[in-house]
Amino acid sequence: MTGGTSSTSSSAPASFAATATRSTILVLRLDLDKLEWDEATRMPLETFCAFRESTKFKVFGGGDRVCFSAKRIGKLTLWDRCAAEGEHAVAVRWVEEETKMGREGKCFAEVEVEVEGEGDER
Repeated sequence: MTGGTSSTSSSAPASFAATATRSTILVLRLDLDKLEWDEATRMPLETFCAFRESTKFKVFGGGDRVCFSAKRIGKLTLWDRCAAEGEHAVAVRWVEEETKMGREGKCFAEVEVEVEGEGDER
Protein backbone atom coordinates (compact mmCIF):
# COMPACT_ATOMS: atom_id res chain seq x y z
CA MET A 1 0.00 0.00 0.00
CA THR A 2 1.56 3.29 -1.10
CA GLY A 3 0.31 6.80 -1.73
CA GLY A 4 -3.14 6.16 -0.29
CA THR A 5 -3.99 3.33 -2.68
CA SER A 6 -4.04 -0.44 -2.55
CA SER A 7 -4.15 -2.88 -5.50
CA THR A 8 -5.91 -6.21 -5.93
CA SER A 9 -7.04 -8.37 -8.83
CA SER A 10 -10.21 -9.98 -10.09
CA SER A 11 -11.25 -12.11 -13.04
CA ALA A 12 -14.20 -10.93 -15.09
CA PRO A 13 -16.69 -13.56 -16.27
CA ALA A 14 -17.66 -13.74 -19.93
CA SER A 15 -21.26 -14.14 -18.71
CA PHE A 16 -23.01 -14.31 -15.38
CA ALA A 17 -23.71 -18.07 -15.54
CA ALA A 18 -22.23 -20.08 -12.67
CA THR A 19 -20.11 -22.09 -15.13
CA ALA A 20 -18.98 -19.11 -17.22
CA THR A 21 -15.41 -18.97 -18.43
CA ARG A 22 -13.28 -15.96 -17.56
CA SER A 23 -12.58 -13.38 -20.25
CA THR A 24 -9.86 -11.28 -18.57
CA ILE A 25 -8.01 -10.63 -15.33
CA LEU A 26 -8.35 -7.15 -13.87
CA VAL A 27 -6.06 -5.33 -11.47
CA LEU A 28 -8.20 -3.02 -9.35
CA ARG A 29 -6.98 -0.08 -7.30
CA LEU A 30 -8.68 1.12 -4.10
CA ASP A 31 -8.37 4.81 -3.23
CA LEU A 32 -8.15 4.58 0.56
CA ASP A 33 -9.15 8.21 1.09
CA LYS A 34 -12.35 8.00 -1.00
CA LEU A 35 -12.94 4.23 -0.58
CA GLU A 36 -13.55 3.97 -4.33
CA TRP A 37 -12.33 1.25 -6.72
CA ASP A 38 -11.03 1.88 -10.22
CA GLU A 39 -9.51 -0.36 -12.87
CA ALA A 40 -5.72 -0.10 -12.87
CA THR A 41 -5.20 -2.42 -15.86
CA ARG A 42 -6.37 -5.56 -17.64
CA MET A 43 -4.02 -8.44 -18.29
CA PRO A 44 -3.04 -8.46 -22.00
CA LEU A 45 -4.80 -11.16 -24.03
CA GLU A 46 -1.62 -13.09 -24.87
CA THR A 47 -0.71 -13.25 -21.16
CA PHE A 48 -4.26 -14.11 -20.10
CA CYS A 49 -4.40 -17.00 -22.58
CA ALA A 50 -1.53 -18.68 -20.72
CA PHE A 51 -3.62 -18.61 -17.52
CA ARG A 52 -6.89 -19.66 -19.18
CA GLU A 53 -6.20 -23.41 -18.82
CA SER A 54 -5.32 -23.14 -15.12
CA THR A 55 -8.10 -24.01 -12.71
CA LYS A 56 -6.28 -22.13 -9.94
CA PHE A 57 -3.72 -19.39 -9.85
CA LYS A 58 -2.14 -17.35 -7.09
CA VAL A 59 -2.11 -13.58 -6.80
CA PHE A 60 0.25 -11.84 -4.39
CA GLY A 61 2.32 -8.71 -4.04
CA GLY A 62 2.61 -5.45 -2.19
CA GLY A 63 2.83 -1.76 -2.86
CA ASP A 64 2.63 -1.09 -6.59
CA ARG A 65 3.33 -4.67 -7.76
CA VAL A 66 0.96 -7.59 -8.24
CA CYS A 67 2.23 -11.05 -9.25
CA PHE A 68 0.25 -13.89 -10.85
CA SER A 69 1.43 -17.50 -10.74
CA ALA A 70 0.05 -20.91 -11.75
CA LYS A 71 1.71 -24.34 -11.47
CA ARG A 72 0.88 -25.23 -15.07
CA ILE A 73 2.73 -22.17 -16.33
CA GLY A 74 5.92 -22.45 -14.28
CA LYS A 75 6.71 -18.73 -14.24
CA LEU A 76 5.27 -15.48 -12.90
CA THR A 77 3.56 -12.53 -14.49
CA LEU A 78 4.30 -9.19 -12.85
CA TRP A 79 2.13 -6.07 -13.02
CA ASP A 80 4.12 -3.02 -11.93
CA ARG A 81 2.21 0.26 -11.59
CA CYS A 82 5.42 2.30 -11.79
CA ALA A 83 6.30 0.70 -15.14
CA ALA A 84 2.80 1.46 -16.43
CA GLU A 85 3.18 5.21 -15.96
CA GLY A 86 5.53 5.82 -18.90
CA GLU A 87 4.05 6.51 -22.32
CA HIS A 88 5.45 3.31 -23.89
CA ALA A 89 5.88 1.23 -20.74
CA VAL A 90 4.70 -2.37 -20.55
CA ALA A 91 2.90 -2.87 -17.24
CA VAL A 92 2.44 -6.67 -17.38
CA ARG A 93 5.56 -8.78 -17.97
CA TRP A 94 6.67 -12.39 -17.71
CA VAL A 95 9.26 -13.09 -15.02
CA GLU A 96 11.55 -16.01 -15.82
CA GLU A 97 13.74 -16.05 -12.73
CA GLU A 98 12.91 -17.79 -9.45
CA THR A 99 11.75 -15.14 -7.01
CA LYS A 100 11.76 -14.50 -3.28
CA MET A 101 9.78 -12.20 -1.08
CA GLY A 102 11.71 -9.09 -0.14
CA ARG A 103 11.63 -6.99 2.99
CA GLU A 104 8.18 -6.35 4.45
CA GLY A 105 6.76 -9.18 2.30
CA LYS A 106 6.81 -7.08 -0.88
CA CYS A 107 7.26 -9.04 -4.08
CA PHE A 108 10.56 -8.30 -5.85
CA ALA A 109 11.72 -5.71 -3.31
CA GLU A 110 15.28 -7.10 -3.46
CA VAL A 111 15.32 -9.37 -6.49
CA GLU A 112 16.65 -8.71 -9.99
CA VAL A 113 14.46 -10.35 -12.61
CA GLU A 114 14.95 -11.25 -16.25
CA VAL A 115 12.03 -10.27 -18.46
CA GLU A 116 11.07 -11.67 -21.87
CA GLY A 117 10.90 -9.27 -24.81
CA GLU A 118 7.60 -7.70 -25.83
CA GLY A 119 7.39 -9.77 -29.03
CA ASP A 120 7.41 -13.15 -27.26
CA GLU A 121 4.09 -14.97 -27.35
CA ARG A 122 3.59 -17.51 -24.58
